[in-house]
Amino acid sequence: HLEGAKRLRLMLCGRQGIEALSDLVVQLGVLGRLVEFSGDASQPTLQYEAMWVLTNVASGNSAQSRAVIDAGALPVLVAGVAEGNADVQDEAVWALGNLAGDCAEHRDMALDAGALQRIVDAVGRSREADLALRRHAAWAISNLCRFKPRPPVERTSPAIPTLASLLRCDDVELLADTCQAFLYIADPDDGIQAVVDSGVTPRLVELLWHKDAAVQRPALLALGSICSAESPVPTQAVLDASALPAVLGLLQHESARIRQEACYLLSNVAGGTKEQCGRVVGLTGMLEAMVTAARDDSRDVRKEATWVLANIVSHGEAEFVREAVRAGAL
Repeated sequence: HLEGAKRLRLMLCGRQGIEALSDLVVQLGVLGRLVEFSGDASQPTLQYEAMWVLTNVASGNSAQSRAVIDAGALPVLVAGVAEGNADVQDEAVWALGNLAGDCAEHRDMALDAGALQRIVDAVGRSREADLALRRHAAWAISNLCRFKPRPPVERTSPAIPTLASLLRCDDVELLADTCQAFLYIADPDDGIQAVVDSGVTPRLVELLWHKDAAVQRPALLALGSICSAESPVPTQAVLDASALPAVLGLLQHESARIRQEACYLLSNVAGGTKEQCGRVVGLTGMLEAMVTAARDDSRDVRKEATWVLANIVSHGEAEFVREAVRAGAL
C-alpha cells in the first residue's frame, strides 16, 4: 500500500501533464482507498503519502476536485488537520485549500465539513517556527472566504482573530495571503465592520509601506474594500490610521494595477463625508498627483483618477472646487 501510494505521488509530483495523470488516478478508481489510507493515523507515512496524492488531484480541474470530495475526502481531511503528525496536518490543510479554492460550491462544502474552525485551531496550536503550516493555513482560509456570492460573515468571522495574529509576521507569502483573506471577508458591509472591529486597520495601512508589491497590493485592496462601506465609520478608521500619505506614495508605484487601486481607495474616501473628502483635498500634493494620473497614466488609472476628482467636486464645496482647479483639474 505504501509503495503504491508513493508511486502515485511521485507520478503526480512530476508536474508534466498533471491533469491527464490526475484523470488517470480518478479512472483507476483508487480515490476511495486513498481516502481510507488518509484516515489511518496508525500508519502515518502511508497516511501522508495518500493525502499528498489527494492534494495533487484536488489541485486539478473542477471534475477532479469533485471526484476527491465524492470519494469522502472532506471529513477525513478535516480530521487530519487535528492530527499530531505535523506532516499529515500540513498536507490536510493544503488539500482543503485546494478543494475550497476550486469554486463556491466546493468552498461551501468544505465550510460545512468544519474545515475553517479546524484550520484556525491548528494555527492556534502552532509555533512561529511552523512557517509552512501557517502559510498553507492563511492560503486555505483565504480560499474558504473566496468566490461570490461570499459566504455569510458569520461563517468566516471566526477566522478573523487568527488572521489578525498572522498579520503580525514578516513573511511575504504569509502576509500576502492573510491580506487577501481580509479582502474577501471585507466585502459585504457586515464583513467590513467585523474586520474594522478586529483592530487590524492600522496594520493593513502599515503594510502599504512594505517593500514587496505582493504584500502592498492585497493590503491596498482590503483597505479599498473597507472604504467602500455604506457607513462612513470604516472609512474613518482607515483615515485615522494615517492611510492617505501611504496611498499618495503608491500613486508613483511602478505597478499600474497598484496605482489604479490606490485611486479606487481615494475615490471611495472622496465619496464619503465632506470632512473625509477634505482630508484628501488637504493633503499636500494629493490633488496634483491625481490630476497627473487623470491626464497622463494608463487608461484604467485615468478612469479611477477621474472618479476621484469627480467625487471631490460633487460635494459642491467652493473650497474643494477651487483647490481642484488650482491643481489643474480643468
